[in-house]
Amino acid sequence: MSRIFTIVLVLIFCFPAAAQSDTATPITADSADRLHPIGRVGSELPSKLAFSPDGEHIVIGTSEYTLIYRANTLSAQPLTLPISDFKFDDEARLAGQGNYWSLETGLSVGIVPTIRALMPDDAHPTTRIEMVKPDGQIITVDTETPYEVIATAVTSDYTELAVAMHVPELSRDRYNATVYLYDLPDGNLYGIFPQNQWELRNFLS
Repeated sequence: MSRIFTIVLVLIFCFPAAAQSDTATPITADSADRLHPIGRVGSELPSKLAFSPDGEHIVIGTSEYTLIYRANTLSAQPLTLPISDFKFDDEARLAGQGNYWSLETGLSVGIVPTIRALMPDDAHPTTRIEMVKPDGQIITVDTETPYEVIATAVTSDYTELAVAMHVPELSRDRYNATVYLYDLPDGNLYGIFPQNQWELRNFLS
């Protein structure tokens, strides 16, 4: 069976011609008979569809790549990104596969900073925290404990790390965490104190 599917742009379909002007007509039961499709696109096994926050682009995730169309020129050749999933962050930047992507050029324009917990395994018996900085540098901190990570926080200059962990010996309540403080990039432990995990988001801000 062919893997080529057609995505009908439902959001585009649902907008009347007036939606392209500053005086868009709201979609109601009374205006439904005036709706008409203005375009459609095709792709491999479509999985996600979204407008850019400014409404200028339509981004389509597929099983093999991501397509970027200009919302007002669907007949133009789309940009193709080598990623299969994407999201827009709080600053309206397109992110996917650890990178930020330009909606205008389809090129990577930066690295998405991330922080994640690496739980103990056969090779590493203690919990580690891995951070990827905006410049791509990776910092790994060994907590030297086997405990479950509840939450993490890092300063904007990457000089301090706070890790809230559930320490069964200290509390049976999973929501009462113990916070471990480390300096960066060396990862030396310099403080431990009890802290409710919901307050950690305000810590080191």
